[in-house]
Amino acid sequence: MVRSCCVSRLWLGVNVTTDKVLHLDLILMDSKGNDIWVHIPPLLQEKFKRFPKEHHVYVIKNFDINATSLTHRPISNPYIMLFTRKTTVEHITDIPSMPTFKFTFMKASEMANKVEEKTIIADIVGELVQHSTPITTSNIAGKSTRKELQLKRIELPLQRRRLDLRALFSLPVPAPFLQPDGTLSSEQSSSLSRCQPASL
Repeated sequence: MVRSCCVSRLWLGVNVTTDKVLHLDLILMDSKGNDIWVHIPPLLQEKFKRFPKEHHVYVIKNFDINATSLTHRPISNPYIMLFTRKTTVEHITDIPSMPTFKFTFMKASEMANKVEEKTIIADIVGELVQHSTPITTSNIAGKSTRKELQLKRIELPLQRRRLDLRALFSLPVPAPFLQPDGTLSSEQSSSLSRCQPASL
């Protein structure tokens, strides 16, 4: 199996009690914006010490794809990519641009269900307060459509390395975005964005 993809995000999976590194984790994205979570176990980290670098593109061969029952997944994809001793990685530079980030938008009322969520981690990056009309541009790779977004930064307290999501629901919401019943106005596109490590 062969896959060409961009490294969207990377981090070390660490035991919070002992600070021992358990594995290297990645989010990879292909040219269509499909993403997958990747595990590189410690035994293979020496082999791949020059890989990966965020926002760089690689061709990856000989890996396993398995369904995962792991909790606290960083993305909604139910599958995980596992590197093996036979996995090879080749850095690619002469390619058209590829998406590097993917965002999912969610209403504030839906965030309450995420407080105790253990399947997928919700990573809140801000409150969407304004967006532009779609803009179509052309480049060497073809036409693309995008929107300019304006986010309001949200500050939440940390408690023992954990983000207190309950504090989110005590934040004031700007009046123009509230309907008479107190819900967010969909017409104003006021929603909360969670980042999953593609183009908008």
